[in-house]
Amino acid sequence: MNSFTIAWSGSFSSMLASRMFGVTYPLLALALSGSAAQAGWVGFAWALPSVLFYTLAGALVDRWDYRAIMLVADTIRAVAVSGLALLLILHNLTFPNLIVVAFIEGALSVFHGLAIAAALPFLANHLLVREKPPGSRHRKSKPPMSDPRLHRGVSQHETGTHVAVLAGRPLGGLMFGLSQWLPFLAGVLLFVFSFLAVVFLPRDARPRQRDQRHLAAEIREGWRALWDLVPLRAATLTTALTNVVFHALILIFLAAAAARLSSAAIGIVVALTGIGGAIASVVHRPAQYFARLIFGVPPEVKPMVPGPTSGRRWPRVAMMLVHMWCWVIALLPSFLWEPSGWTFAFALILMGWMGGLSNVYIRLLVAERVMPAMVGRVVSASRLVGSSAIALGPLLGGLLITNLGAQQAVACLLALMVLVATIATSVRRIRQSFFLTSDGRPEVELDAMKVTENL
Repeated sequence: MNSFTIAWSGSFSSMLASRMFGVTYPLLALALSGSAAQAGWVGFAWALPSVLFYTLAGALVDRWDYRAIMLVADTIRAVAVSGLALLLILHNLTFPNLIVVAFIEGALSVFHGLAIAAALPFLANHLLVREKPPGSRHRKSKPPMSDPRLHRGVSQHETGTHVAVLAGRPLGGLMFGLSQWLPFLAGVLLFVFSFLAVVFLPRDARPRQRDQRHLAAEIREGWRALWDLVPLRAATLTTALTNVVFHALILIFLAAAAARLSSAAIGIVVALTGIGGAIASVVHRPAQYFARLIFGVPPEVKPMVPGPTSGRRWPRVAMMLVHMWCWVIALLPSFLWEPSGWTFAFALILMGWMGGLSNVYIRLLVAERVMPAMVGRVVSASRLVGSSAIALGPLLGGLLITNLGAQQAVACLLALMVLVATIATSVRRIRQSFFLTSDGRPEVELDAMKVTENL
């Protein structure tokens, strides 16, 4: 079992537990108090660390051993959730207890997720360099970005994320229905499994700066690195926009379907995004090969690209632009026909699919182009932008459906996506920002790197 598989196992266990708790915390608050407002406060306490701690956690992940961070996070979460389950069994659990545990578990999930993101490039190097097959010593090694094993590892991790989303929510609700303490006991066991998986990962040997400066300065370097790596910056901003549209659409669907569909049917439709994301993670590599056959690659890049390619130079296509136009297609049925469970299901599956491909693309950009010692800060900055955009989506969706109705609300989202996709495709300077350089350099140079279009 290679290091990618071990990392995936531990990360999946951690994410599955966290997704289960995302459902069971509010359910438990409702069971304790019967107050929807208190359930909302618990959900807020669980989600708040994503905004508060992403940049700080990113800087600390780059300073500290990723294994130590994950082990400490798993240990504290297991202890905190065990205490919650014990108080629940003894009928002594209070609302403040629940708020504190939800906040602690949410905060440590941020650290754990960033630690595994920082570990992936290091594990890629461990797999591609230290585990070379026999006879490869005298061969000219391919750049890490061209090795299929790196793509498989990143795609496998992204698949685990979407499967955790798909399975965690209904699984948490099902176990909570059987017994209120059961999902928390299951979460403790998942944290223990994650802990054991992390123990078997290789030791953190990432290069670090000897002269550690002020933490705020290191955080600023992460933001500067994100901004200087132009394709990653463009992908992050695109993902932020699609996050707003996606979460606005979910709220529009919930409001429109509440009177027509059962709770089970609504839950199934919303869960379809996980299916789309899982499919995207699986087909990422074949889709990349197919795109290269259809659209071609420049001759200077061919030595770095494995598999079949075409020498065609036209049209130039960036997959993030393709994803944007796919979001336009996803919204069309709900605009052309009366919004229904089927039209929303189509939209959410396709959006989940394109979102999954975008996530794989961003993960590979980070793994291939960011210095290992800076991954935590760059990833935290990118994720903070996406997480902040998620908070705007429901607000936008609520305003639109309250004032315009479901179909007109979808029309506004469609118009926004058409406008942005058209501008990004037709304005040359913006379009160029989505293309990668062909020099194969795997790091961000803070002071001088200027990414230009070569692909």
